[in-house]
Amino acid sequence: MPFVKGFVAVICMWALQINPASCQQSNPLETIQVWSYYESLPFQTSETGEGLSQDFVDLLNRQNEFQFKLEIIPRVRLDYYLSQKYKGLVLFVNWQWMGKEAKQGYLWSAPLLHDRNEVVSSVKNPVQYSGPNSLVGKSFAAIRGRKYTGLEKLLEQDKIHRQFVNNEGSALLLINSGRVQTTSMARILFLPHIQKLKLQGKVFVSDTPLFAFTRHIMTSRSLPKVHDFIQGMVKGLDQNPQWQAILEKYDLHEK
Repeated sequence: MPFVKGFVAVICMWALQINPASCQQSNPLETIQVWSYYESLPFQTSETGEGLSQDFVDLLNRQNEFQFKLEIIPRVRLDYYLSQKYKGLVLFVNWQWMGKEAKQGYLWSAPLLHDRNEVVSSVKNPVQYSGPNSLVGKSFAAIRGRKYTGLEKLLEQDKIHRQFVNNEGSALLLINSGRVQTTSMARILFLPHIQKLKLQGKVFVSDTPLFAFTRHIMTSRSLPKVHDFIQGMVKGLDQNPQWQAILEKYDLHEK
């Protein structure tokens, strides 16, 4: 064995003369924490974490610039992390949902996705949304913890009759049963739930959405190099075949 060790040492010394880095251990990539509070389709499609969020993180990791680590957590825990100034990224969000200081307090990527909150009702009792007053007197399935831009005052006054539910699937099932007249949810969430619950042709989507918005990556200001990397990635996604395959996988191509 001493002969073997000596032989390896000679080989390494020879390699060092040619390439000094060849016998040095490469520096590990910096680990960057990534958070998503979306625990439903298409962001999370299984209990083990597969889904759009993980696929996007895998895409980032293929660049070998940083080691991104995804953690899927409830919104309450994310809010705590952010209040404690934990460093990391938040996936697929808009500053309107992240607090009053979010737009100036964090670094924001260019848009990854364009989305809209659809107003959904039953085909048996369709509702065409034309502004908040068009929902007055109607029952509305509201997901706990969710804010509905333009409707909050009317919901608080019970002019729109709010019935709380825990998730998108429950809201859609109430619509289909006729127990609630309408609800609203992001299109990116609406489409896979319709397929999962086999509700094609049973729900009606208003021509006018509640509102439209864009989804971005939110980065801690203490991570400017990470933000620059993210920004470069996002700006090149239109020509990235791997990202296009992800969009196809989840039926997210804009129509």
